[in-house]
Formats: sequence, C-alpha cells, structure tokens
Amino acid sequence: MPNKAKEMCIKRQCTHADMPPPPVVVTPESKWHINVGGTIEDDSVEIEVAWINEKTGDFHAQIIRLTGTLSNRFGNYVTEGQYYHFKRHTDDDPEEILWEIPEEGTDLFHKEGSTGSQFLLYWFKDTGFSFDLDS
Repeated sequence: MPNKAKEMCIKRQCTHADMPPPPVVVTPESKWHINVGGTIEDDSVEIEVAWINEKTGDFHAQIIRLTGTLSNRFGNYVTEGQYYHFKRHTDDDPEEILWEIPEEGTDLFHKEGSTGSQFLLYWFKDTGFSFDLDS
C-alpha cells in the first residue's frame, strides 16, 4: 500500500496534494529597461525584443503592430513582422535613453536610398517609452 502522507504526496506531485507555492524568481530589471521576450509599445507602435546586448544596450526587435495616426509615417520606415536592429546612442544619461534604427536599416532607405531619417525609440524616466521619426 503506497504511503499517502502529505510529504510523500507533495514529493510525488499527486494531483490532490496541497502543493506549496512555487518560489518567486525576481528578475532584476535591465539598466536599459528592456528584456528579451518583452514588448515595448505606445499608441502607434508595438515591438517585441528578440535579443539585447546588455553591455551596449543595442537590441533586435520584431515590429508587432503599427496603428494610430502615425502608422502610415512609421510604415514607410518599418514593416510589421520584420526584425530591426536598434542602436543605442552613447551620449544618453540615466534618465533619458535613445535608440535608433539607422537610416540604412530602414525600409525607406532600401526603396529610395539615403534619406537622412531614422526611426527612433526614446525612454524617459518620467513617462516611459515613445517612438518617433527624425527626418
């Protein structure tokens, strides 16, 4: 006859066992305020982070959604479903961080050549993330 003591049920992970809660694993926040698998969004753009260089802050992300009033403008530079390299500006201070998809990494550059424009992502300590264009 099997041992039906509470400790044995927990060890065997019986369906009726009173299991203790799993340990809470706290992941420290990245100094760049982004994590692999995490999403960043505002009214017009949503991206999912696929890779990050924790040392430099550069990362790759997939464009998940383009909506809102600026979606047509943003759509000239990036395409939903595509991955892009976001390069961090090195002159940032801890309360404001800026990344860009350099002009040669945008769709518009591949269609028209040099445009002098970048697709930008800002992080501000007080308001969080925001996307913009520098044209």
